[in-house]
Amino acid sequence: MEQPKWNEYMLPELRFLADNKMHNRKEIIENAFKSMGLDESLMNDTVSGGEPVYLNRGGWALTYLKQSGLVDSPKRASFMISNLGKEPLIKNQMF
Repeated sequence: MEQPKWNEYMLPELRFLADNKMHNRKEIIENAFKSMGLDESLMNDTVSGGEPVYLNRGGWALTYLKQSGLVDSPKRASFMISNLGKEPLIKNQMF
């Protein structure tokens, strides 16, 4: 099984945040990882700096979701879905 690319984390992260609650970065990424049905052995893969690959790629996905306005970050390392972020889920009936 191959590590998902950063953009493959975006939709699972949005789906998790659809509960309208604020969640921390690691909780969001780990939930997305599990919801994609990935093998837990992938959690041991690391980037050259030692950070787990899944946290790195999931973190980049959150960064781009925030930059696009689909999620808000009311405080450091905490995120919640924005009204704009709900639109793709509603249109595709993914709530």
